[in-house]
Amino acid sequence: MEPLLGGDTAAAAAGNQRRLVMALASSSFFLLFVMRTAPSIAVIAMAKELNWSLTQQGLFLSSFFYGYISTQFVGGLLAQRFGAHRTLGVCVCLAALFSLATPLACRHSLSLGLASRVVEGLAQGPCWPSLFGLLGVWVRAGGCGRWWCWWCYLPSPVVACRCPRRSWAATVPSSTLVRCSEPS
Repeated sequence: MEPLLGGDTAAAAAGNQRRLVMALASSSFFLLFVMRTAPSIAVIAMAKELNWSLTQQGLFLSSFFYGYISTQFVGGLLAQRFGAHRTLGVCVCLAALFSLATPLACRHSLSLGLASRVVEGLAQGPCWPSLFGLLGVWVRAGGCGRWWCWWCYLPSPVVACRCPRRSWAATVPSSTLVRCSEPS
């Protein structure tokens, strides 16, 4: 590999690796944001289809956060022991699996839907401590603000765009990145 513009090859490789790691972390947090917030938008359509009361809607929305808050501290320990990148990768995959299972679980029973959301929250909880472990190693001094802006604010319009017009199940993240659905 030749030096880029007379620069050091090792420095160029490290810069490329840094960008790759941060792009993957940004993608992960984009998906996590969508998985965390889409049910808040979809709950109105879910309540109509599944005949949920306001209490049941509140239980569904809060169930995620019971799992989420309970694994924040444990997430830091996992990131220290197994590495932030491994912890983040495993947790994102688990959260995605349970997010995909949520529509089926809710249609089966409220209890199963609540369990799916709690486990999804358990899986997402360790992601924040993992993120800060990655930021401390991979982002240069002064670069955190720029990176933070991209993953914090970019997902919001995508979630709003997927607002349930056809079915609340369409807010599941596997279809979120495909396109914005038009009313039929």
